[in-house]
Amino acid sequence: MIDVQATQEGYEVLVLAREDTVYLDHAPLRMIAENAKWSERLATAILANGTLFFSLIGMTDLSENRGSSLASVRGFFERIREHWVLIDPNPVRVAQREALFRPGGVSSHPAAEVDLLLEYYAKVLTYRPDEQRRPSLRALVDMLENEPMTAESLARGKETLAPLVDVIPRLREDCKLDPKALDRRFPSVELTATNRVTFLWHELIRRVVRDSTMGIERNDILDLLHAVVPTAFAKYVVLDKRWATLLAQIPRREEFARVFAVREIPDFLDEISPAN
Repeated sequence: MIDVQATQEGYEVLVLAREDTVYLDHAPLRMIAENAKWSERLATAILANGTLFFSLIGMTDLSENRGSSLASVRGFFERIREHWVLIDPNPVRVAQREALFRPGGVSSHPAAEVDLLLEYYAKVLTYRPDEQRRPSLRALVDMLENEPMTAESLARGKETLAPLVDVIPRLREDCKLDPKALDRRFPSVELTATNRVTFLWHELIRRVVRDSTMGIERNDILDLLHAVVPTAFAKYVVLDKRWATLLAQIPRREEFARVFAVREIPDFLDEISPAN
């Protein structure tokens, strides 16, 4: 949940996540939103005790939708009201905040993308002035639909992840010359309460770099990149089968989100919202 309060300096944002945190990649989000039964089940579960994680990459993907698909997503966002959190997809930035985060303190969730939220907050209020304190994601959809320049700005913002996207192909080349390059840049680390993102990020990079048979394009790396933070902090994650399979191989798997592939959406819904 996002709680925005006006202060003398501007705005203060408090981000809180309830127990059943959920992250949906763009395809499963759209599929669930377009299926009335699925949408109702998930919305009911989130309203009861959940929070939807949503990211910059999700915003960018959403800006490319039109017509009934976008209307279905807006309808789902209306149902869950303020029970969402905008998360930072950059594992390096989140890892730095995670190392300093202490549960029970006054700071927001380490995965929260507070700066980006504040950047667009004034525009969001233009479309939903009744949501001044607790904005919903439907206001964000209105903004993306009515402001093409904002959508273009978000697409450019995704390019800030470019240095991380280039890590894998560069490391593959470096390892051909120096087999120890991977261990120096991304050593195996012990999992602790304050390095969940670093642990996952390093494990995934090590596996993808070592598997030279795995063909991987720029967009594939972006998909992998934005799976790290939600898997570290969410309770449930629904991803493309390729990344769901890869995450299932990570050590200490039980310490992280329960990951479902797209074809397992019914199983995910049974888990978060058992049928009566």
